[in-house]
Amino acid sequence: MDAFSTMDFAWSEEEERFRAELEGFVVEHLPEDWDRPPGSLGSSVWSPATGAFAQALAQHRLLVPSWPKEYGGNAAPGRTSTSLPNAGA
Repeated sequence: MDAFSTMDFAWSEEEERFRAELEGFVVEHLPEDWDRPPGSLGSSVWSPATGAFAQALAQHRLLVPSWPKEYGGNAAPGRTSTSLPNAGA
């Protein structure tokens, strides 16, 4: 048996909780007329809606969740950073 056949790529319970929290946040805060593709939050095109959504993410420590709390993050595991593009933002 090689090392790759035993790897588990499933999300942990903590990661699943974070993903559920993030999805709930997106549903609550993302404008209904948001028509930008996933990952566009870091785009060079900026709008008031993008700014407001980024500000809300930052206020909830979700903009860069893996950063330490003292720098505005949530000290979340690094893998959680991949959740934002997958949450529909």
